[in-house]
Amino acid sequence: MLRSFVTCVAFVLLALNQPGLVLAAGEQDFFLVNETGDTVMRAFVSRSTTNSWEEDVLGSSVLPNGNRHWVSFSRNYRGCLFDIKVELSSGRTLTKWNQNLCGLAEVRFNGGERTASRYY
Repeated sequence: MLRSFVTCVAFVLLALNQPGLVLAAGEQDFFLVNETGDTVMRAFVSRSTTNSWEEDVLGSSVLPNGNRHWVSFSRNYRGCLFDIKVELSSGRTLTKWNQNLCGLAEVRFNGGERTASRYY
């Protein structure tokens, strides 16, 4: 009985330590959810106070419609307000401005967002 309990606890601890789950997460970590009806080719997250976009958080991947992507920050990263931009395979660019990512579990793009037209 004790052996099976220890095995169960070990399994749960291993499962919780998988990428995308929050054990040592930054407070800004979130799921980027694609509900646009299109494929997200590139996605950018930058502080709302900056005038440039950071690197593509998808890297060499794309985000098909109906899927989500875990975006994580360093545990020591500070700040909560961010702009998020996605570029779709159709050529459209959608942006959410001034998103408070602290404590937010996910950011959904559904196609109703404004096209990027600010200083970027």
